[in-house]
Amino acid sequence: GTRFELVLPGLDQVAERAAGEAALEEVALWDARLSLFTRDSLVAHVNREAGARAVRVDAQTFALLEVCARLHAESDGAFDAALGGAMAAAGFRGEEA
Repeated sequence: GTRFELVLPGLDQVAERAAGEAALEEVALWDARLSLFTRDSLVAHVNREAGARAVRVDAQTFALLEVCARLHAESDGAFDAALGGAMAAAGFRGEEA
């Protein structure tokens, strides 16, 4: 649901292109994990299954979720990575994942 654009200033176009392609691959990887707009994303899978059973996630995603939980606690709830319900209520979710 988010557009990404890279601006890579410099003189070495080959290195810039390689860095840009690597960055976009990383964006695609995390989008596949975290997108609320894709039914087969890891987050959609967790949202469907976690209420009924434990769901395994990769180490990087688990580490991210730990950071999110810590930030939620440290900000007294001002930071909330689990804002799917609010997004749906505001009409930003489209079809349920």
